[in-house]
Amino acid sequence: MKKEFKLNGRTWYIPTTWEDVTIADQIAVEQYSKQTDNNVLALIAGYTGIPLDELKQAPFNDVKEALAAMSFIKEEIPEVNPKEFDFQGKHYVMQDDIFELRTEDVISILTASENNKDNPIEVYPIILAIIYRAEDEKTLSDFNLDEKKEIFKGLSLPIGKSAHGFFLSVGNVSEIVSLMSSPEVLKALLQEKLKDCKTSLSKSAQVGHGKW
Repeated sequence: MKKEFKLNGRTWYIPTTWEDVTIADQIAVEQYSKQTDNNVLALIAGYTGIPLDELKQAPFNDVKEALAAMSFIKEEIPEVNPKEFDFQGKHYVMQDDIFELRTEDVISILTASENNKDNPIEVYPIILAIIYRAEDEKTLSDFNLDEKKEIFKGLSLPIGKSAHGFFLSVGNVSEIVSLMSSPEVLKALLQEKLKDCKTSLSKSAQVGHGKW
């Protein structure tokens, strides 16, 4: 359970276990770590939401309570059952055909991996959104992947890490990774990016920025 923490007259919430940390929190830590050489500050800012600049200027005596509450970071992230989980009123189950992923799923995962190769944590919610389905989600066309990806950023880090680790252990994943250098797949990825570009340009024209 998160702990209340006061700083500069405002209330923040500090995680006290790994289960309190979400994928979004960890993504924030990675982003803050690019803005500072101090990993401790990046960790506190990412896990609590306190602005980095505010943390830098705060008296240490006011911040050490947050550090004490986050002693769990010395422990290993716990493993959880990656086969299924409940989240926001829905029951999600890993696809039965994960060992034979559909072409649309593979292309989506490859595209996400290519677009986020410098920050793998960003791929967590995308892979989870693809390989976990609720009862009414049979294929990618049954839901909006971008919306579901954003929702899944709220999953706890242990679920994300365990599921991602299981996914990487699947026998044919190494084959999927090797596809990254395949001319056919690179062509497909290029076509996906071209489609995204055309969509962006079309929206730009619609809001009065002219045609390209």
